[in-house]
Amino acid sequence: MKTLLLSCLLVACFTGLTRAGDFGDRSKTVTEALEAKLNKRAADITASDLATVTDLKLPHTHIPAFYHNDFAGLTKMKKRHFYSLSHKKGQPNEVCAIGDKVFAKLTGLEELIVTSDQLGHLPDDVFAGLTSLKVLELTNVTLMRLPKSMLTLPKIEAVYYDGKGLSKDDYETLKKALGDKLKAKRPK
Repeated sequence: MKTLLLSCLLVACFTGLTRAGDFGDRSKTVTEALEAKLNKRAADITASDLATVTDLKLPHTHIPAFYHNDFAGLTKMKKRHFYSLSHKKGQPNEVCAIGDKVFAKLTGLEELIVTSDQLGHLPDDVFAGLTSLKVLELTNVTLMRLPKSMLTLPKIEAVYYDGKGLSKDDYETLKKALGDKLKAKRPK
């Protein structure tokens, strides 16, 4: 009887670990948003559940940085909106809010909106994985420097950004690369 109970316990634990493995290592903010969206506990969320998510609302909670795997498995996500989640001063030793791998697996994302944020020193390839991105909106966003990947978005149709925080040279480089696709504000 003890052997049978122990076996059942091990199977239950292993099954729970397998499900959690589908979910991956994610920040508390993203974990809670996915649990709310899917109406499931993180341990019960599977890869097929993640593949159904097309949009994800994150709560207005200040976070130090996103995890590299926060958006892994969200293969159908088309729109992502961040609102005042990070407030970085751009100090040299400060961890950036969005690292180079955070968006890497969001190849189907078409619209990225970041509102009222200070993102610090973003890595050059922060936007490199966004190969389907059509709209990038950075409203009331401070960038300390121009990430090179912002200049090479293959399907970009519009970038809404007023240059807040960028040096004059970086903003001129952005204007030259994007031409009339760069707009200071998005029409309401």
